[in-house]
Amino acid sequence: MNIFKNKKSMAFTLAEILMVMGILGVVAAITVPNLNKSVGDQERVAKVQTMVADVEQAYKVALRKYEDGWSNSAYGPRILEFMQIKKSCNVAIDTTCFKNSGIKVYNDSKKVSFMRGTAAVFNDGSAIYFFPETLNGNIYEFNPLTDAKQLVYIDIDGPTSGYNTLGVDIFSFVLDENGLMNVPINTFSSGDSAYRNIDYTYWILKYGNAEFLHCTGLSESKTTCN
Repeated sequence: MNIFKNKKSMAFTLAEILMVMGILGVVAAITVPNLNKSVGDQERVAKVQTMVADVEQAYKVALRKYEDGWSNSAYGPRILEFMQIKKSCNVAIDTTCFKNSGIKVYNDSKKVSFMRGTAAVFNDGSAIYFFPETLNGNIYEFNPLTDAKQLVYIDIDGPTSGYNTLGVDIFSFVLDENGLMNVPINTFSSGDSAYRNIDYTYWILKYGNAEFLHCTGLSESKTTCN
């Protein structure tokens, strides 16, 4: 006797399969952009964290070697001596290391130019620029930076690619006599663009995200878009 005689075979109909595929397509359309944003932000955060740490470490080594007074123009050459770079440049005459004009500012219509100072490009294409003036004058005259020594810009994807935008792929931070200066986070919506770019960097270093690119109303008590 055939014991399988009265059993019906079970299978999905073509309509059911198409319905499931349609649902999966809708879910993918919703989640993939968010996933891409997350991956992009994670890479941005990791690059900023790594580059800042590398610069700070090189600065501490340079401080032990050069115990004399540091002039404004000494920071770049002395720090780069202890970093593995592909090429160094004077941005006044060579822009292959760091874009020196037409740099955009995130969430602002302004553009920034760098007309002098030392820059360098690394083997992975990222770049660095040392602002060759003290920060206790002109637009940088505000309390947290009164005793600051050096403003450093990093371009995480280099001068020939990326957005070339402060707060998106170019970030700045401050070095004082002890290393990385912990500048209090103020606000992303007011003040000079230079202030906000420092805020963006320290936000990444403190909270480990780049949520300021995706939502407003962030504060010390609200550090993500959720």
